[in-house]
Amino acid sequence: MAKLNMKTVTVAGIGLLVALNIGLYVSNRSPRQVLKKTSGQVNSRKTLATTGSIDASQPNAGKLGSAATDPAIAVALENLRAVLHEPWKTRHRPDQKIRDALALLGSDRKAAVPVLLEILNAGSEQALWNASFALQQLGPDAREALPGFIELLRTNPNRLARLTDDIEKLFTALQPGVELIPDLMDMMRQPDFGGRGEIAGRLIATLVQNNPGSGVELIPDLMDMMRQPDFRGRGGVAGLIATLVQNNPGSEAIYRNDLAAFLQDAHPDVRFSTACALTRFPGLKETLVISELINGLKVDALRDPHYYEPVFDPTYRRQLDQLRDDFRRSQAVDGLKACGQDAKSAVAALEELAGNTSNSELRKSALTAIGTIDPEKRLATPEIDQILTARETGQSLVQKIGTGQASFEDLLQGLRYPESVSAASQAIAKLEPEAIARALPSLRSALTTLGAYDTIQVIKQSDPQFLVVALKTPHDAAAYDAADALGDLGTEARFALPALYEAIEGDSWGTQRAIESAIKRIDPNAPKLLFTFEDDLQLAENALMEAANTAEGELRRRIENVYEKHAYDENRGLRNMTRNEVISFARAVRDVDQRAYNLFVTKLVEDNPSLSDALKPAE
Repeated sequence: MAKLNMKTVTVAGIGLLVALNIGLYVSNRSPRQVLKKTSGQVNSRKTLATTGSIDASQPNAGKLGSAATDPAIAVALENLRAVLHEPWKTRHRPDQKIRDALALLGSDRKAAVPVLLEILNAGSEQALWNASFALQQLGPDAREALPGFIELLRTNPNRLARLTDDIEKLFTALQPGVELIPDLMDMMRQPDFGGRGEIAGRLIATLVQNNPGSGVELIPDLMDMMRQPDFRGRGGVAGLIATLVQNNPGSEAIYRNDLAAFLQDAHPDVRFSTACALTRFPGLKETLVISELINGLKVDALRDPHYYEPVFDPTYRRQLDQLRDDFRRSQAVDGLKACGQDAKSAVAALEELAGNTSNSELRKSALTAIGTIDPEKRLATPEIDQILTARETGQSLVQKIGTGQASFEDLLQGLRYPESVSAASQAIAKLEPEAIARALPSLRSALTTLGAYDTIQVIKQSDPQFLVVALKTPHDAAAYDAADALGDLGTEARFALPALYEAIEGDSWGTQRAIESAIKRIDPNAPKLLFTFEDDLQLAENALMEAANTAEGELRRRIENVYEKHAYDENRGLRNMTRNEVISFARAVRDVDQRAYNLFVTKLVEDNPSLSDALKPAE
């Protein structure tokens, strides 16, 4: 089931926009089904309308058979449209609800294609994800949507980009053939490479990975793209070349030197992307590859504890710069790890990175790379050995669980490792109630230490009271999922309301949204608890500042001080607030000036009637 985690989405988004590393991005995906090979030659140009039996000029081609006239199908399509447009009640896509809506179409599931294309083209972000999943469920009928998908890629690639890694899954579900590669290559060649070219490259990589031995004939054209200094997508093209080489064993000897020449390019992003691509070529790694990846670690920035602090404005924090650099560091660490013992010269830099970064996941990745590159370091450093041993044990347990050979004790052990906690939790959920009860202590421990979604689902059914504890774990995802789970229980979770009201005051905005949703599902009469600046607070805050601007001297300064304290977040952004924070803000204004308070509160209540019981203009 798809789920959105804001922290990972943010980092992934930065990676897509900054790195445009097509091949690296795709190569980390799990292998997909091998597509049916077509007889057409990759270099023989065909228009999309001639592939298969699809007529791209007919927008309602999907409405076949009785679908156009059958009232039952019309009702089922309207129900499907409503389900797809319905906002998610949690951060998890309602997969089963979508499957049920498609099932109402019976054998006329192909009739859903126009509805799904309509939503792909214009709908909320959640509706977009819903439509993508629905198309993936259609099986062979999904191919009817392929022309519409390609047209959307041509005309509005940024919309498809919102699907992040779901794009490849959707594309594969549409059953494309390698005859599409020339069209996709043309999209990559366009001067405005941007999102369209980046996605096209990823789709080419998907096609060739699903068709072993294909795509090598594209490499000369891709090398020509790399030689164009004004071409914006050169970094991504390097990764795609690496994917094609991996798909065609033996071709690395032909193209290694041509690609390695770009390690001398004037543009640092091209050099770095080329280095990352060459780590995926078999054989000894070039010295320049290692040095470029070491540069990508940016350890010099971490030597200065004030590097990411603002230069001029003391209220501005360079968090985006740090996120971008950490993404680059993560790519460099992965590349060095892939180089194995050829990267021994990078161990000192990796040790410095691990010692200075405040990013715990990046530190763990750096230590893992050190132990992989230099086995002696693993033996000499208990922390590195512990990390690698845990990873290896977790991976081994996942394999054991997947083959059905895991004992009950193996499942309990699997709850101790990040790699295996989800698989172990899913397996435990299928056991008899008595066995699940015996596993509860280990499940509780896994929840508070690892915060796995699947663990929370087991506890929701077997020990819902413990979800209150999960609200207080240091894992944002665990608190988010615990709130979701409590909301799923509805009125049965009234016991959790005090803890939910307490937790909403101290969590991240994403988790606060989940908590508010949970409270509403448990108690539909609960008041509005979260207020956004743009939708709920802006007009009232404008009224307050107008009051400040018409005040004089010390009074004006005091009103402005209250505004500064309550309206801004730590990054100098106008912040969203909880109900208690809004009330506290208003009362702080009242303590300074009754006239300003009345203006502020009148506008607040006008825009947010749910505050009327707590805030009233002063007499």
